[in-house]
Amino acid sequence: MPARELRLFIEPDPDEEGAAEVFVDGTVAGRAYRFLLDTGAAQTSLVHDELTSTFPTAGSSDSSGIFSSGHGEVVLVPSLEAGAIRAERFNAIRAAAGSRPERSLIGMDLLRALSCHFQFGAAILDLVGDEGSGDRQTQQLILDARSHPYVQVGFGSGVAMAVWDTGASMTVVDATFIRSNPEHFEHAGASSGTDSTGTTVQTETFTMSGAVIGGRTFPPHRVAAVDLSRVNATIEIPMQMILGYTTLRQADWLMDFPGRRWMITGPPS
Repeated sequence: MPARELRLFIEPDPDEEGAAEVFVDGTVAGRAYRFLLDTGAAQTSLVHDELTSTFPTAGSSDSSGIFSSGHGEVVLVPSLEAGAIRAERFNAIRAAAGSRPERSLIGMDLLRALSCHFQFGAAILDLVGDEGSGDRQTQQLILDARSHPYVQVGFGSGVAMAVWDTGASMTVVDATFIRSNPEHFEHAGASSGTDSTGTTVQTETFTMSGAVIGGRTFPPHRVAAVDLSRVNATIEIPMQMILGYTTLRQADWLMDFPGRRWMITGPPS
């Protein structure tokens, strides 16, 4: 029986305090891989190597990061397993040879059928199975047609739509939203940001304060300011924020994807 708990491997960003990427270990066709755990990705993606290059292709795929666009091929994957995350004979994206960043990821195509308790402080993902969120006091989880998860973030009397994204090492806020809500954002310098296509851009950063998520006020912390208008033009539900690890690390989260409910279960363990 597959393990209910998965160990999370937290890899800090050496250039940005509090930022990190979250990985899990698993296999593809019996071969060991480390996967970025990415709730902001609609589809699972694999690196181009001597194993994946043998997988049959079923077309091409174009993707869009917040800075640039990417390209890959759709391939038929014989099997993938990471604890209770399991799939057989399914389509995934194979990155182009030599593309950067060079890593495989597990996306929402495999996670959307699971109820997941993310405990970042303890570095554990608990796949809670059929019990889901049960009768607990939860909030509605919005999923678009490609299963991107959205939650609402309160700022005084205003509300921002935010993608809940374990694949983002740092929280991103739309530059227009920051200008419209200056009382919640104080300029804090600059940082280098890299999107899912590997494109790196220098961005302004701000200290965000007064953000209320799941009924809890989060302490001030740094976020990156990015113009999200280009990516918003390509998606079903426009977003004002991408909640990344710098925010997510400050709580434990039950994300019941099939039940479309979520809640904060407590501070990090």
